[in-house]
Amino acid sequence: MSEITETNDLIDAVIERFLQEEPIDEILKKLKLVSQSEIDHTKFSSWANYNDFFGGSHFMFIIPEEEIFMLGEDIFDYYEQVELDLDKDDDILKFMNKRIEEQCEGNPQSFHYENYKGVFIAATCTIYGQLGPCWSNFGIYKSIENALESCNSFIKVHETNENYNTSDAQLISMFRRNITDKYFK
Repeated sequence: MSEITETNDLIDAVIERFLQEEPIDEILKKLKLVSQSEIDHTKFSSWANYNDFFGGSHFMFIIPEEEIFMLGEDIFDYYEQVELDLDKDDDILKFMNKRIEEQCEGNPQSFHYENYKGVFIAATCTIYGQLGPCWSNFGIYKSIENALESCNSFIKVHETNENYNTSDAQLISMFRRNITDKYFK
């Protein structure tokens, strides 16, 4: 319980300094200390779970490009050439949406954000079986837009607000950059 109280005090200090536009790096280091667990289980993660902090939060699934495009690997170990040799935007979107849906059915990472004491606190969540949710990548932001910008390197799938999703144009561009330009030009 003392670790939870200490973490609560650290989070309050981060918020106070952040709102006063003072440096927060030292406090963030304290929040990210790894405990004795084998999994990256931080003080923040323990605090978030104990308080069910993100229980009613807004969230979206975030999928790294590597999960779809197998970056750094031989993509043809995962897909047939005919699946990837796509010219039409509609075909590319069908491919992308199918892969995104498959990723979301598994155990995807999710990005949660909550308005708390005048700021947006955000973190990514990964579920580890019986251990449950583990929270990492603590972030503090002035606006929801700033929080969402921190996920720009991911494919974003928001269940309730399509404005936050990675757009069709972005998905097509991503496919062309990672597949068409690399393997079919």
